Amino acid sequence: MTGGRGNLKLSDAKEGRVYKIVRVEATNNEFARFSSLGLVPGREVVIHGNGTVVMIEVDNSILVLDHQSASKIIVSDHHEN
Repeated sequence: MTGGRGNLKLSDAKEGRVYKIVRVEATNNEFARFSSLGLVPGREVVIHGNGTVVMIEVDNSILVLDHQSASKIIVSDHHEN
């Protein structure tokens, strides 16, 4: 868990669950890259796989992130909000 009740890193998210991005802990350049991919606070993501990489769906697009990048995105379980 990371900060806030029920929050966790995207890299720790469970496959098949829906999460809401609550914050991005990244440099300005990293935040700009995440934003260009639609990975911004308030956005919902679906976890399609979490093994060697994290495969997510956001805005009907599938994205693949390495665990280091995914660990900078803090999410909450969509159903807890």
